[in-house]
Amino acid sequence: MHWGLSVTNVKSFLLCLFIASSFIATPSCSGPVQNDQSNKDHEAIQGEWEIVDAESNGVPPPPGMFDHAKFVFSGNKLALLGKDRTFELDATKNPKQIDFKNVGQIGIYELNGDNLKLCVGPADDRPKEFKTRPRTDHSLFLLRRKR
Repeated sequence: MHWGLSVTNVKSFLLCLFIASSFIATPSCSGPVQNDQSNKDHEAIQGEWEIVDAESNGVPPPPGMFDHAKFVFSGNKLALLGKDRTFELDATKNPKQIDFKNVGQIGIYELNGDNLKLCVGPADDRPKEFKTRPRTDHSLFLLRRKR
């Protein structure tokens, strides 16, 4: 299945994007996992990241949808689509995990130099791989560090 140019398809993708973009909001009561690799990844993830590719529920976005969109990690905050959100990394898991506080979204990440993969899903369904399928409410973002 691929996106056509119909208004219905664009609205469906925007709904999935809204769900994915609202996954990170406010701090939670649990403390961050403290270990050397998580701390190193936390440092390495800081900065601006451009969206290279994305999909939600197994479907890519319409062309140009993410032009000029970016993820900005600063401290334990992520700015995305004009909102600040709080995140926590756990590099002790395989795949590595990222949790977005108090918004019911959890995910996995892979950080490789200037490339970052994020796959997120609902709080009761952490993705196990970096791909999405229909009706999973999983979203995948492939990001590249902005220079």
